[in-house]
Amino acid sequence: MAKITQPPPMDVVLYDGACPFCRTQVARLKHLLIGSTIEYRSFREDGVLERFPELSLADCDRAIQLITQSGTIYSGA
Repeated sequence: MAKITQPPPMDVVLYDGACPFCRTQVARLKHLLIGSTIEYRSFREDGVLERFPELSLADCDRAIQLITQSGTIYSGA
C-alpha cells in the first residue's frame, strides 16, 4: 500500500546521492523523461527528508522514492 504525504508542487524523486547505482538510475530516468517537470533530490541533502515526514531514512535507504503531485509515495528500484 502506498503512503500519502503533503503534495509537492511537482513530482519528486528521492534517491541516494551517495550511491553510484542510484545516481546511474536517476541519470537514466532523466534521459528517458526529457522535458518532464520532475524534481530529483538526494535524500541525503539537508532538509530533504523533513519535507516528507512520512518517509524514514530506512525507507529511502531501501529504494528510490517517487512522491507525486497528489501526495502518493511509491517505492521502487
